[in-house]
Amino acid sequence: MSMKSVDLQTTVARSTEVGRDLRVQTEQNQQQAQDLALKVSRQSQHASETVRATTRVEGNRVESKNRRRGKGRSGSRKKKARERGTFLDVTCDS
Repeated sequence: MSMKSVDLQTTVARSTEVGRDLRVQTEQNQQQAQDLALKVSRQSQHASETVRATTRVEGNRVESKNRRRGKGRSGSRKKKARERGTFLDVTCDS
């Protein structure tokens, strides 16, 4: 089987196209991998920042509740202490 000169010229021209297409495809795959890695990194960073912010906020809420409860208890104790001796409880046994 012999090859004509036109077929040979076409084959040589296409062989360079195959190399170029392979290089472009490899570059696209690398770019997609980099984009995916960047996206995952950003999501991870966002998630950890959200957790830190939530922990900070909830910590403040717990602290505020403890402060309010502490003030409320000590305030009622002080009030009871002031009221002692003010009233006289009398009971009658029949």
